[in-house]
Amino acid sequence: MNNKTDNFKKRLIYRSQYRGTKEMDKLIGSFVQKNIENFSEIQLKELEKFLNIDDDTLYKLYTD
Repeated sequence: MNNKTDNFKKRLIYRSQYRGTKEMDKLIGSFVQKNIENFSEIQLKELEKFLNIDDDTLYKLYTD
């Protein structure tokens, strides 16, 4: 894998683990950490879009 992709993955992992609320950090961070190596370039870009959604919205989707 190239250095650019590795750096992008590291940024996504960091963003997934430091979102703002402890619950979402744990939930999303553990999922990303476990699965990021299996993601394609397209999936990584989709993950980046997903991580841009605020915690309140995601938490409501998760609990409803």
